[in-house]
Amino acid sequence: MRKPKKAVNKKTLYIIAIILIVAICAGLVVFRFVFNRENPDGGPEQISSDEPPGTIVDASLADVIHVSEFSEGLAAVYTVSGVGYIDKNGEFAIPPEFAGGEPFLNGLAVATISTGDEENPYSYAFIDSNGKIVSGTDYTWIDPFKEGLARAQRIPQPEPTEDTPDDDWEPDGMLYEVSHPLFGFLDTDGNESIPFIYNDALEFSEGLAAVSFYDEDFVALSGYIDKSGAEIIPLMYDTANSFSEGLAAVSLDSKYGFINASGDTAIDFDFDYATKFSEGLAAVAKNDGKGGIMMGYINPAGSVAIPFDYISAGDFTDGIAEVMTPDGNLYYINSMGAIIASHQDYSSVYPFSDGLAAVSKDGKWGFIGKTGDMEIENIYGNVSDLGFVNGLAIVMKDNKWGVIDIHGSIAVDFEYNVIYDFVGDFAVAIKGGLSGVISSSGDVVIPFEHELIGYIGDGMAFAQNGSVWTLLILTQ
Repeated sequence: MRKPKKAVNKKTLYIIAIILIVAICAGLVVFRFVFNRENPDGGPEQISSDEPPGTIVDASLADVIHVSEFSEGLAAVYTVSGVGYIDKNGEFAIPPEFAGGEPFLNGLAVATISTGDEENPYSYAFIDSNGKIVSGTDYTWIDPFKEGLARAQRIPQPEPTEDTPDDDWEPDGMLYEVSHPLFGFLDTDGNESIPFIYNDALEFSEGLAAVSFYDEDFVALSGYIDKSGAEIIPLMYDTANSFSEGLAAVSLDSKYGFINASGDTAIDFDFDYATKFSEGLAAVAKNDGKGGIMMGYINPAGSVAIPFDYISAGDFTDGIAEVMTPDGNLYYINSMGAIIASHQDYSSVYPFSDGLAAVSKDGKWGFIGKTGDMEIENIYGNVSDLGFVNGLAIVMKDNKWGVIDIHGSIAVDFEYNVIYDFVGDFAVAIKGGLSGVISSSGDVVIPFEHELIGYIGDGMAFAQNGSVWTLLILTQ
């Protein structure tokens, strides 16, 4: 028998009234935010392709909490009523109805959805450039696309009982906890291309993804699947890492070796730890017989290329790797194992990039090359910790920041209080307490007349003055 409905009391009516008032106010805020231009013809003001850099697209973006960078022509904008996306005309292409939003990539963006559930207040879904949800909405996380597929997590449905059997949901012999997310993969249309049945999974690399099931004792069994979801290498390993340069480090019975994409053992299980191959070498560890672990490097044939002399060893990048000796000293070595720089020779050493590493000596910064010689004299008061990027480095001299090239020549004059990292050809800088944008050749693209400029990208920038955000064009 159906129970009679309870009468609505006055307290409930007051709550409903308050909710309606809040909703109306939020709607008015959104209306204010939709960029009222003084356009006599009505409708959105369009960007002219011949407008010069620094042109203001819209100067009345009030009620904005936060903005993100443009990507594929759209930028996420956080307002008091929600998160939406604007186009390069400053118009909402996607209304502010989400709880969060990531940049667009390959036509899709990850949007955060409020669930109203106290235990799991947010879920994630893919949306297209029109704001249409094109995937399920019950994911607890979605990663960016890698090799055409996006790894995602979802809380599984309650475990089937004898009264409600579901043989398709649980593979034989596998145990799942309802509170623990399961992993699967989504394609670029937002469809579930690989079922959400794995207790763990890595992103795809070289056409394969490492996946794991837990057995009834919660012991992981790991192997590899292809992009169709077919099991290519059996789930038989204790651990499985991503493929790199045709090989993957896996472990069995606490010993590490390497397999190829066919699942054949390429390098025997002789190591106590192993990392991925990078530039033809992989750092591996062996017991030194004295209760310690020492690391060295092997080549794809499994031969020792650099002796086991280190207690830690990093991946090779640009022909250089950072290692630590048992006495705690850090060194940079080349692919032959030769030491080219020691942290003991400098007060600070940054990683190599573009063949150069920033080092500090006697209170001044310079750059060394792969031979260890000082290629750019240590005359700078400070440097960006990124070092050289695309042939340029941000450095400080006489308390002003500028930019140099890999030869030490000045690319941007030393006249700025701050220069932030370049995004493509542009960087935000501060001069005289105000923000502007410069190009990599030193041209002022946006004048230094704004309180704050941030999140440049896709040829656009956002500037903030007081509580008002302004949308600016960076390129013609």
